[in-house]
Amino acid sequence: MALKANLKKSVDPCHDFYAFACGGWEASHKLPDDKDWLTRSTSDSNAVTYASDLFKACIDEETRNTRGMIPLIEALKSVGGWPIMGQSGGYNETKFDWKDAFVKQFVKYGVSSIYSLSVFPDSSDTLVNRLYFDSDQFVLNYPAIPQPNDNKQYENPDSARAYKEFILQTALLLGATNDSQTRKDVDNIFLYEEALARNKQYENPDSARAYKEFILQTALLLGATNDSQTRKDVDNIFLYEEALARTKLN
Repeated sequence: MALKANLKKSVDPCHDFYAFACGGWEASHKLPDDKDWLTRSTSDSNAVTYASDLFKACIDEETRNTRGMIPLIEALKSVGGWPIMGQSGGYNETKFDWKDAFVKQFVKYGVSSIYSLSVFPDSSDTLVNRLYFDSDQFVLNYPAIPQPNDNKQYENPDSARAYKEFILQTALLLGATNDSQTRKDVDNIFLYEEALARNKQYENPDSARAYKEFILQTALLLGATNDSQTRKDVDNIFLYEEALARTKLN
């Protein structure tokens, strides 16, 4: 009887089988009044819109092949350009401001370079969000970087060469000239990032203190005694984790 009630016998199943099979059910199950609001709320969501745009751009190979590097070059110009590209890069040494470039690339494209900006719940009150300003991650891995005053080579020299070649080929695709000056610029880019990565370890003491305080407060919540021994244990935990982070696992 239930299946029979779901049918809409006035419809010819040869013309519209769905209406014939489900028309009765639709008539007896009206959509809620807030259906339009729910649909609009979902369709207007920024996350859904961005995901949809990203998917469409991902599968639109024809447009990507037609435009080539133009969108990337325009994006670089909008944040101050890249001097290695020469005239096509839009770089002007007298007008370039690295702080302005950093803000633009973060606001417009969500890309951080030397520094990172993020929002996380406060470690002592998860109902409150905090803005965190810290050093960013680099392609070069700190434990694998030799110190400036020793004679050690990179643990994996092939990866260092491959990274410099990647920078070079990217620059050439964007219009740089394949000459000795460009290769010198690539070497300087590599050395500059190497120096930044080497000096990254806790150059911001506030982040280290905040992390140790987080460990301490967690321990106290779990029943630890707030005394000098507990704080010493926290320091040891921090130093142990720091040592692990500096160690390259084979």
